[in-house]
Amino acid sequence: MVEANNMVVKEIWSMTQLVRLDILNIEGSHEEDLCFAIQNMRVLRRLYVTAAKKDGILCLDALKSPPPFLEFLGLSGKLENIPQWFKSLQNLRHLGLNKSRMTNDPLPHLEALPNLRHLVLFQVYEKQNLGFKNGFRSLEFLGIYNCPNLQSITIDKGVMPGLKKLTICDCRMLTEVPSCLMYLTRLQELLLVGLSEDLIKRIEEPCGVDRPNVHHIPNIIYRYESSSGWSIPRHREIPYSPIYNSPPVVVANSQGEEDPSGGNSKVEISSTPAIN
Repeated sequence: MVEANNMVVKEIWSMTQLVRLDILNIEGSHEEDLCFAIQNMRVLRRLYVTAAKKDGILCLDALKSPPPFLEFLGLSGKLENIPQWFKSLQNLRHLGLNKSRMTNDPLPHLEALPNLRHLVLFQVYEKQNLGFKNGFRSLEFLGIYNCPNLQSITIDKGVMPGLKKLTICDCRMLTEVPSCLMYLTRLQELLLVGLSEDLIKRIEEPCGVDRPNVHHIPNIIYRYESSSGWSIPRHREIPYSPIYNSPPVVVANSQGEEDPSGGNSKVEISSTPAIN
């Protein structure tokens, strides 16, 4: 991992055999040189790039032909639009977009990526509705984090048919879990952290109005904050990795039974999702 400056960016021009590049603090003046360097890294497998400032714009539009074997991509910084070269990422398996704060829907540019397995969206979208309408045929994990304006998530029937784990964190305006979860028949885990108390009550046993939409999911894990503090539903507590100074996560299976792991399982949660 290196921090960018004019000298560093020019030095990596000659590093054409890199398989991993993590570069921080990219400024607008670095764009053309960095994109030129990346374009010549034909065996690159992992790329992680962050903007120079907290609210900095990350622009990589000058990259015309990305490395053909890229499997891991992480971009941290505001994006005006999804770069056109995304459609060429035929081997991409893991994608993390962090603090993109886009006003244009990014999903149409991602849905056709044929090998995408793991998608993390952290502060990515500033609108109220996020709709997955097509594609995502290979997706197994979807994480949606810290979208303060988000009120609804829709997933059309037939989209992401192989999804195994769905995580939604810190989307406090979200009013209900997507009703279309009933179509995700392979979903094994639903993790909800920092959502509204009303939303959680809609799926809680025994009579939550949205319970039929999630009844098929073996493990539902949730933590929410009520007016009296962090509330713990009446299920087994399990060890966890905290992202707040808050009570433990609790887990229930779809029948309201105890965790079949015997209490030895752990839930790993990161406040800043990362690509492994």
